[in-house]
Amino acid sequence: MLDIGTLLFYVLLVVFTLIVAKVLPFPKSAKSKASIKTVRKHKWIEVFDFLGLTYKNGQWKQILLDSFALFFIIIFVLTLESIVLAAFNFDDSSKVAVVISQFSLLTIIVSATIGPFAEEVFFRGFLQKYLGVFITGVIFAALHYGFGSVTEIIGAFTAGMIFGYWIKYRNSNLWPAIIAHSFYNLVSILLVVVK
Repeated sequence: MLDIGTLLFYVLLVVFTLIVAKVLPFPKSAKSKASIKTVRKHKWIEVFDFLGLTYKNGQWKQILLDSFALFFIIIFVLTLESIVLAAFNFDDSSKVAVVISQFSLLTIIVSATIGPFAEEVFFRGFLQKYLGVFITGVIFAALHYGFGSVTEIIGAFTAGMIFGYWIKYRNSNLWPAIIAHSFYNLVSILLVVVK
């Protein structure tokens, strides 16, 4: 269903983000050492730092701990949200399950790897620094309408807000959000496919 087109879309999204981040001025609010006021081409290390993709030696242990903490926060909050939505008879998540059940192996792999990487780089690494957490969360949620589920949109908004505030206030490094997002997608897909 998604396959090569989706793979190509995500690759182009990352390339687009890298190119635009290289030439646009970084916003003054960005927590990057590379913040500037005028348009100029940034060095690639500045771009990766701005997007939150750099790391220092020995930082992977903390990144993995943060990833698992963020993953469990997302699972906990989205489970509570699902219970509340079901209590109000407002749960159309079966639409999501129908779409996921039609995924090919390639789509499953892309949805658990390149997809979360591209989404986090674009939304949290780039767009959030220009538009803020809330507006970026709204756009992130709206783009999940492809599943045809209001529950999916609400869940994507909530997850987007959690990822966004984590990056803004806890750790500007994007890797924990990428890893947590990947695990979340993988677990969600496996719960549908393995049934």
